[in-house]
Amino acid sequence: LQLSPMPRLLPLVAFGALLLAACDATHMTPSTGEAGAAEAIDTVRVVIGGTTVVVTDLDAATPTLEPASVRLDTATTFNGQIVFGEALAAEIEDEAESHLFVYSTSSDAAVVTTTDRESLYAAQNLNDGDYPVGLAFTLRTPNTEGPVDLTVRLNHFDGVAKTSATDAGSATDLTVTIPLVVSGS
Repeated sequence: LQLSPMPRLLPLVAFGALLLAACDATHMTPSTGEAGAAEAIDTVRVVIGGTTVVVTDLDAATPTLEPASVRLDTATTFNGQIVFGEALAAEIEDEAESHLFVYSTSSDAAVVTTTDRESLYAAQNLNDGDYPVGLAFTLRTPNTEGPVDLTVRLNHFDGVAKTSATDAGSATDLTVTIPLVVSGS
């Protein structure tokens, strides 16, 4: 009994169709596991006071941070920024009115302030405002020594206008927590 070439190719054709179906334009966002049409976020760099923390494995239960923590002096204001790869950075800047980085700390005495606004990136005003984006920020450390966690969350306003500096109505694309060690100088 000899098989014709077509039935022998059937497994290859099925594998090819499966491969093509798996490589569509959607991705899994690291913090929600939901499909989205934006670019996948696999690495983010958070620069705080001259130290760059590279965060990888964002889809893992515990992302990898290098270095694992950042040492900062007490009662000092540090400049910070979020850095992505070129394509993702361009997307966030081009769609500044749809993105907001929200910062929180485990200490009420540590204060984070966003320092960039939509008008820095976006040529048009689609939401009747000039709201924070959060790619750039300052961090004021507490007067006392101790550990402080800095949490960075990227929110995406998809189909809903960003109308304030809050994250109401948005979807979370990314959440990263960076341990800070605040100590005297």
